[in-house]
Amino acid sequence: MPDDLDVGRHVQSNNYEPDVTLVFQRLLRPGMGVLDVGANIGYFSMLSASLVGPSGFVLAVEPNPENARMLEASRRLNGYEHVTIAQVAAGRSTGLLALHVAQSNGTTSDPSLNLEALLAARTVPCIAIDHLIPAGQRINLIKVDVEGAEYNALLGCSDLIARDRPVIISEFSPDMMPGISGVSGEEYLHWILARGYDIGVIRPDGTTLPPAREVDVIMAQYQARGRDHIDLLATPTP
Repeated sequence: MPDDLDVGRHVQSNNYEPDVTLVFQRLLRPGMGVLDVGANIGYFSMLSASLVGPSGFVLAVEPNPENARMLEASRRLNGYEHVTIAQVAAGRSTGLLALHVAQSNGTTSDPSLNLEALLAARTVPCIAIDHLIPAGQRINLIKVDVEGAEYNALLGCSDLIARDRPVIISEFSPDMMPGISGVSGEEYLHWILARGYDIGVIRPDGTTLPPAREVDVIMAQYQARGRDHIDLLATPTP
């Protein structure tokens, strides 16, 4: 997909999010369980599958049907029987969302109250991820990249987070969060910290800045980066 400037072209050139890739390679081991929320065309799902091996488990959650088909094709071509694909949006609860697509990326929103707009919308099912994880399946790592809906997605994983205490890799786009998740970037950070996590910012070389529990420190690191988003590594406190 070389015409997909956001993801496909970078995957094809082996230059897609090399910083986050290094974190995956550092953290994942055979037998681990991975939840990839906002799996897109499947780069991190397939990377995870290769790292955790057949004894591991990967759940790829992706609402865009075109992306989901790519995920399924990749799963089959690689023979990854330990990968499960859920073509749904991750949210706070079960329901229906409108999908807005830009190449392989996209956002979700509540369906319009206007009936004409609703009938013209591209709708997708929404479900809390707590209802998707197989009974007894431990999750060691959650990756969440859903264009500002990260708070909604993690709310739907609250039971899983409390039970398994997984490492969380989250894209952080505070300017998008109020319109998509209904919270500020600061509120999102406070929510993660309140679950008993430290938060480090992933550097371009794949290392992580010293973990912090102060929201002001993390926001300052975001501002200093000068980009529309950064990637966070949240690790459970002992």
